[in-house]
Amino acid sequence: MNKNSFKYLYAALLLLLSFLYVPTFGQSVPEGSNFSKTDTATVPEEIEDPENIGINKELNHSTLMPYGNLAEAVKANRRASSQAISLNGLWKFNWVDWPQKRPVNFYKTDYDVSKWKDIKVPSSFQVQGYGTPDYSNFTLIFQSDYPRVMTEPKNKKYTTLHERNPVGSYRRDFIVPTNWNGRRVFITFDGVDAGFFIWVNGKKVGYSVNSRNAAEFDLSKYVHPGKNMLAVEVYRFVSGSYLENQDMFRLSGIFRSVTLWSAPQEHIRDFFIKTDLDSKYKDAELNVSAKVKNYSKVAMPARQVVVTLYDGTVKVQNAAAKAYVPALKPGEEALVKTSIHVSNPQKWTAETPKLYTTVITLNNGNNIVETLSARTGFREIEIKGRLFLVNGVPIKLKGVNRHENWPDDGHAVTEEQMIRDLVLIKQTNSNHVRTSHYSDDPRWYELCDEYGIYLVAEANVECHAQQNQFNEEPTIKAAIVERNIANVENFKNHPSVVIWSLGNENGRGVQTLGQR
Repeated sequence: MNKNSFKYLYAALLLLLSFLYVPTFGQSVPEGSNFSKTDTATVPEEIEDPENIGINKELNHSTLMPYGNLAEAVKANRRASSQAISLNGLWKFNWVDWPQKRPVNFYKTDYDVSKWKDIKVPSSFQVQGYGTPDYSNFTLIFQSDYPRVMTEPKNKKYTTLHERNPVGSYRRDFIVPTNWNGRRVFITFDGVDAGFFIWVNGKKVGYSVNSRNAAEFDLSKYVHPGKNMLAVEVYRFVSGSYLENQDMFRLSGIFRSVTLWSAPQEHIRDFFIKTDLDSKYKDAELNVSAKVKNYSKVAMPARQVVVTLYDGTVKVQNAAAKAYVPALKPGEEALVKTSIHVSNPQKWTAETPKLYTTVITLNNGNNIVETLSARTGFREIEIKGRLFLVNGVPIKLKGVNRHENWPDDGHAVTEEQMIRDLVLIKQTNSNHVRTSHYSDDPRWYELCDEYGIYLVAEANVECHAQQNQFNEEPTIKAAIVERNIANVENFKNHPSVVIWSLGNENGRGVQTLGQR
């Protein structure tokens, strides 16, 4: 072979290889991606697995907070507890339009995010200038191809052709107080749309879907006293998004509060307060059940749960009771119950929203191990024939549907904005609100207790355009049931909740009807 022949052969081989070249990030460059050769991150399999409804999450429970003392507990202000630290504020933030472009190593402690921009938490990141806010009534804004969320849209006008599945990467540092050493440390995300992974100090903690109910993680083994680093990776679409097709602006990010909080190793993990009026709607039984868990690695001796009812800062006469908690092995949990007879308490209605405070303590002899509390309204809900009764009185429900949305802030609605909604609703002579079509911010239920509103508490389940598609689909059953469990568990102690809704425009199959 002469020199010129070799050149021609070499050129032909290069041309052939150019046709055979496949980018390292996949079989082909997806339409609308504008990938570079460095955009090689893999799409996490969790986000397209409908049976994965969370990794390492704590079990659902009532909205609660340990308090440092009785004075804090009788005020029942979770946000002001000395055992809580708000992580709201400015976080470092990076946004990409495709998961393959995300900074996969951002959670590592040596990854420099100093040049990243700041973002306010809570907020919807589209409202902060990242990506496109989409409104849709009943149609999914990504290509329907259950359970996948990365499929190329058939309609080339879809925003998701170019913004296939935006990812927001959040970073911030936080301080664990030295006096929390030896206690459990939890983190609660009140709302993240739509799914997210969490790392602490470079270690992966877990994963969560269900954007409208609290996601809670036990960080005890990941943190240390002093400075710690938190990383959160938020995906706009996950398989759970098929259940979040509500008619509203579709927005993403950490849009509700994030709270770090501490509890003793022997912790009242959950409690349920239920009032039962007598046949004359005069006297009442205050029934309280509590789940006490031993989070430590050693056995816990027998304890007592003590329940006391307060009217403001004053104990209600003879309104106290105890329950015996057996010795618990490491990781073991016990359910205990007790009740208090209350003579003629003032009754809660939307017109007279009288609230007492139930204080629950875990005691070791004369020593208080833990103190929790909740506002309590004495009311009885009944349906007799065609009548809906509150405390024996027929009530006409005059209501509104309410979305959590504000023109300037998207889905990150503040307490002041919630109160403005409540005042407006009251001014229209309405007494009833449906949390359409998902579980609302926990603060909303507390305000409805206080202002006097009859709530339909709706679960975060709506398929709309896919209505009835999942009636008999086994891979999504657990997700539908879990969202309803979360809704009830979170808000079961609120007197304002008079009706539970299994969801909106979802279907009539075994998934929904089986929960009744």
